Amino acid sequence: KMKKIEPYYMIPRISSILSLTPKAGIVADVGADHGIVSAGLASFSKMVYATELSEIAAKNGVEALIKNQNLGEKISVKIGYGLGPLLSVGIDKVDTVIIAGVGPQTIECILNNTPNSDVSK
Repeated sequence: KMKKIEPYYMIPRISSILSLTPKAGIVADVGADHGIVSAGLASFSKMVYATELSEIAAKNGVEALIKNQNLGEKISVKIGYGLGPLLSVGIDKVDTVIIAGVGPQTIECILNNTPNSDVSK
């Protein structure tokens, strides 16, 4: 059973992230974790790609929320490190990338270790 999670608009950090994100378009939530940011993004984005490092984390987090909130048509979960999973959908098609909830060294590592991409430049 999924634990009760506050609606995204009730959590100041999540609300701030969403308010800074351009409306419409295709968005990637890198390190989607619990999926709250992805769910919030789905409310105003064309499509959300939620990336997660492990299948177990995805299943217990973002995938459970997608199922619970019936967001399967708006959020697609991709497994892998950082921006790498987006290469299969065409990273150039992603308008906005959200990397939140991690430290600056992790963000730098994600941006510098994305193969076959101009993101790090």
